[in-house]
Amino acid sequence: MFKYAAVGTAGALGASARYIITVMVPAESGFPLATLLVNLIGAFLLTFTGFYLFQRIKISDTLKTAVSVGFLGSFTTFSALSLETVSLLENGRLFTAAAYVLLSISGGVLMSYAGYLCHRLPGRRT
Repeated sequence: MFKYAAVGTAGALGASARYIITVMVPAESGFPLATLLVNLIGAFLLTFTGFYLFQRIKISDTLKTAVSVGFLGSFTTFSALSLETVSLLENGRLFTAAAYVLLSISGGVLMSYAGYLCHRLPGRRT
């Protein structure tokens, strides 16, 4: 039961962090920059924590789940990406929608790879 509460609490914190970024980053010219940023940051952090941080720092499985599923799962948002893409298409902004999807997917993979590469940082325990 504690694991569920930990995931729920971390999820609330992740959603709050995403909302703060959404408020702080203006949607210039209708481009959903805030969602792109949180998804890129989240892609990096999930891979970084899984391949590097959780390997160096001994923490409980409950805390690992709370961070990865709870915080980062609620911080990132595929549903908002989908909704914003459909909204861009509905408004006739085909190029912007295509650029947004391309940046989100390719950028997410690149950020995940960057997070993975951090496992080679000095001081890594094997």
